[in-house]
Amino acid sequence: MCGVRSGTVINKEKSIENKRLPQTYQRIFKRSVQQEACTTTEEWVYVRTATDMYNVNVEIQDGGMYFWKRHCTNHGTACRGFSGTSSCLNKLSWTPTNARPVGSDGSYEVHYIPIESCCACAVTI
Repeated sequence: MCGVRSGTVINKEKSIENKRLPQTYQRIFKRSVQQEACTTTEEWVYVRTATDMYNVNVEIQDGGMYFWKRHCTNHGTACRGFSGTSSCLNKLSWTPTNARPVGSDGSYEVHYIPIESCCACAVTI
C-alpha cells in the first residue's frame, strides 16, 4: 500500500508484541530496523499543461497550479531487500483540476490529470 512503510503497525491489537510468539522471534522483531524498499523524494511542482485521462492536452486555469509530487528517487532500480527481479516504479493518482483543451477559448471544466503520488516495489515472480 502506498504511503505506509513496510512493518508499520496499523492496528495496535494485531501488533507483534500482543501476539504470543516464541521468545526467539520476539527478539528478532524488536531489533530489526525498518527501511523503505524504495526511497522517495517529495516536492511541490508547478504544472501549466498536462495530458488528461482521455489523452487530451489541457491547460490549467489561472496559468497553472502547484501539486505535491512524491516519486521514486531511483526509478527502475532494484528494491532494497529483494533480488534483481524487482523494480521501484512511480505510481500516479488522477487528480482533479480546472482545465480546458490547449488553444480552446471554452470554459474551464474539471479534468483529471496524472500526478506522481507514490513509489511502489514491483516484484517479478
